[in-house]
Amino acid sequence: MAAFFGGQYYFAFDSSRQYVLQYYGPRSRIDFDGHTAQGLEAIGFVYNAEFLIGVTHHVTEISSSVEPITNQRILTFRGIIRMGGQLRDFHEIFITEGQLLRNGQIVQSTFRSVPRQAAALYQPQALMDHSQIAAFFGGQYYFIFDSSRPYLLRYYDSTSMVDFDGQVAQGLEGISFVYNANSLIGVTHLVTEMSSFVEPITNRRIITFSGIIRMRGQLRDFHEIFITEGQLIPRNGRIVHNIFRSAPRQQALPIPMQDVAVLPASQGFSADPVSADEANVVASSQGSNAPDAADVAASSHGSMSIDG
Repeated sequence: MAAFFGGQYYFAFDSSRQYVLQYYGPRSRIDFDGHTAQGLEAIGFVYNAEFLIGVTHHVTEISSSVEPITNQRILTFRGIIRMGGQLRDFHEIFITEGQLLRNGQIVQSTFRSVPRQAAALYQPQALMDHSQIAAFFGGQYYFIFDSSRPYLLRYYDSTSMVDFDGQVAQGLEGISFVYNANSLIGVTHLVTEMSSFVEPITNRRIITFSGIIRMRGQLRDFHEIFITEGQLIPRNGRIVHNIFRSAPRQQALPIPMQDVAVLPASQGFSADPVSADEANVVASSQGSNAPDAADVAASSHGSMSIDG
């Protein structure tokens, strides 16, 4: 859960910060490098301050624990932030209540940063374990898919392929055509399980996600496989091929809401710049009823529940 939440939270913070407020409530408190606030309005004022314009996070470490007396979950993230034109090491702690990816909230967050030493090269290698990295990617990917889909193209290139329930495409233009179909307007993913491993011959990383998707007004079970090359944290790898399959859910089968990560709806992102090819494809898609539209590394077998 911690890594999946981190993928969502830091992408939203860097790209469309107003959506970060959905994780807070009227009693929530923040302390951002000494800038303190309580309540949604005050938190929004701090997070929309001029000194935070253009910030980007690169998360390298994640940990999670439960406080035994209050049963609050403590999430900790470390990494590098570009803020005010300067690279800084950061450490952020979230104290949360409830199912954060469903109906819980951040009770308090504390952020601290210090300048990086000049000798420290900007190489934010991910120190997360492989399951955390995979979950972090899933948090980002499905958040973007459900919220601002054209920006998914940054994770593909001209040789990438997708197979979405039998609709096959290759390259940025073809992938954009499939993902911007009218049938995918308003889809919502609810991720419940993931697994990850490395294919030993090609050394490609393979990650799978399973869960529930609301598509065309119907709940469907889905299973998606991503085959990737390179290190997508930070972003210098690519999705080689992903295959999506879904089937109608049996009406008698309940949705396991306690184990579900619901991706929030939004309107779009002022995300960091896209390439010229991506920009052309995104621009061409905007006039065709396009809906509002990651980082993977995995090297150990295993599966996990998103709420685990």
